[in-house]
Amino acid sequence: MPYTSQEMWNIFNSIPAAQTGYYYDPAQYNNFSSAYQQILYSLKPVRDSTFKNCMGVYYQKWLNYVKKNLNIFDPITNDLIVKLFEAWSEAYAPVKSGCLTVLVESFNNSLSIAIPMFENAKQKYAWNKTVNEIQTDLDGGVPLTITLDIRVSQEFKPFTIMGKNYISPQIINIKPYLIQLVVNYEKIIVFYSFPYSIIDNHNTILHQYTPWYYPKVMSYAYDTRDNTVWSKNKSISWEKVFGQSGFMQRVCVALVIAKGVNTTISYHYINGEKDSDLQQFAKSSKSEGPFILGVIIRDIDQFIKGSEK
Repeated sequence: MPYTSQEMWNIFNSIPAAQTGYYYDPAQYNNFSSAYQQILYSLKPVRDSTFKNCMGVYYQKWLNYVKKNLNIFDPITNDLIVKLFEAWSEAYAPVKSGCLTVLVESFNNSLSIAIPMFENAKQKYAWNKTVNEIQTDLDGGVPLTITLDIRVSQEFKPFTIMGKNYISPQIINIKPYLIQLVVNYEKIIVFYSFPYSIIDNHNTILHQYTPWYYPKVMSYAYDTRDNTVWSKNKSISWEKVFGQSGFMQRVCVALVIAKGVNTTISYHYINGEKDSDLQQFAKSSKSEGPFILGVIIRDIDQFIKGSEK
């Protein structure tokens, strides 16, 4: 179980390998933030010069203002761009207020928002949940009981290794019985978290970080495979990123977390008859936790389409 938010974010940041069992490796090279960075710098800059021409000598001043002030506004939408530009033009360039219309028109196809966001993060890549929220969510979690019954009817015969008998002769030719495993979780939750894209002024930990992820750019990159979006001069292509052997095919979106786990293994004859030799093998254990039971993985198509909603 991670002790810090950064340790938890590292789990979300790691890109799962193509296998049934997913094992988090903190030393693995392939991670979401670095893959996202490669995508950003492999896309063609938008060649819409209408806004730039409208702004003239004020264009670079506007870009500098965006880099410094983008992280103090909530979420990146057309309304945000309008608010940002109106604040800038009123303070620094009232004569350029008429450029707002062409700015909004080019907004959805531009990297001019995503790249400053990413660079402003200064290599500190947060997710939108923190580790202290786990306990809060667990308090509102639900109990869960899992029961597994295994019927055993064949004979058990003893075997010997170095003169030691590993099955008691007393239970040779035993009657059919059940091995029952019962696991009780006092509380269990599915803890979702996504790359930090909207400033959270109410979270004392996240307030120290800058949003760095811009979902619209991922949709823009994923939905267009040809070189109208991907630069031919770069080593990264759509196929190398999202293709069958691409390095960004899956994303970890949630942790399955539990606390208060009681595990009991018991043995029972099928007909209900009790036997002291059989009953001696019943065992029970308890762990408080919390701890991670598993992770939930989405393929990149599900992840991007989910981010658009």
